[in-house]
Amino acid sequence: RKKKHRERLPVVITYSHFLPHPKLHRGPKFLGEVEGSTTLGAQLKALGSKVHLFGHTHWDIDTSIGGVRYMQRPLGYPKERRESLRRISISTASSTDWHESPPLALIWHPVHLM
Repeated sequence: RKKKHRERLPVVITYSHFLPHPKLHRGPKFLGEVEGSTTLGAQLKALGSKVHLFGHTHWDIDTSIGGVRYMQRPLGYPKERRESLRRISISTASSTDWHESPPLALIWHPVHLM
């Protein structure tokens, strides 16, 4: 039998330094748009983003809001790295502890998006 060919549509992945949605901020509110920019959120929605990678805060976040998956894997400050003893996978066979400084490059392994 012939297999039906399914057309694969491209997945739009966007990124920013600041938070693109107010619900992503977990701390006190005093910096306005930096803590969840509705303008930035509207831009990535207009682009049809399905996954958005962001930074700025020091919280590990992987959540979906309104059909968009938001992900952050923060580096934090050196003191925060020592306190939390984060382990970051750098290959499928090994991992490294972060102590005083982050690695020169980070490798994000592919994740199941849909």
